[in-house]
Amino acid sequence: MFKKQPKPTPNLPNGFFNEIRSYDMSKRLAECVKMRQKFPDKIPVIVDRGDTKTPAIDKHKYLVPSSHTLMDFQAILRSKIKLDPSQALFCFIGQEGVLGQSNRDFATLYEQYKSEDNYLYITYMLESTFG
Repeated sequence: MFKKQPKPTPNLPNGFFNEIRSYDMSKRLAECVKMRQKFPDKIPVIVDRGDTKTPAIDKHKYLVPSSHTLMDFQAILRSKIKLDPSQALFCFIGQEGVLGQSNRDFATLYEQYKSEDNYLYITYMLESTFG
């Protein structure tokens, strides 16, 4: 599928992000451009957990409708990892790790935080809110 580059991008906290970033940039960019042409109303998103205490998900790549809010996407993530109601899910956007505002739509998030390969990277983490 992709040809690996000799060394992965440093300073990325997540295993799957490092794996994706180790692939050739031009191939990643071409794949993303192709997806955006085929699905112009969807945003290419790559998701990974922020730490080892947070449950992993089986799927890391998503095409999210641009009109969906981060809260809509968090609901999808919550259902995939089957969270306890007492656990809060936090999503951090981009390489900067900015805490995402749940009412912002993906079109806005994408324009502000897309990476150099045109994917939107999201890291999710859990926090116990009641005890």
